[in-house]
Amino acid sequence: MVDIDLDTVISFCDKFEKEYLEVLRENAGRLKGAASNVTETLKGTQMATKSSVKLEMIADALYKATQTGEERILELKKRAQRELDEKERIEGRIR
Repeated sequence: MVDIDLDTVISFCDKFEKEYLEVLRENAGRLKGAASNVTETLKGTQMATKSSVKLEMIADALYKATQTGEERILELKKRAQRELDEKERIEGRIR
């Protein structure tokens, strides 16, 4: 059996959320805004349409990657928190 420091796992999940997932979401939002600006600036030209569509696709891919990562991190955090709570409950009974 591997001894895992559950507090470290929970801390890692929080840090990953803040330093990676939030940044990806922000960048996806910026790309969505850039797509809007391209369309507005170039007034519906073919170049604007192509550029805007590509930016939207990239933004959507980032959002999807972020959502997948977030689901996995949240599940890991929940599992670690449940195990930590159970460990504390058992230790409380022993005392």
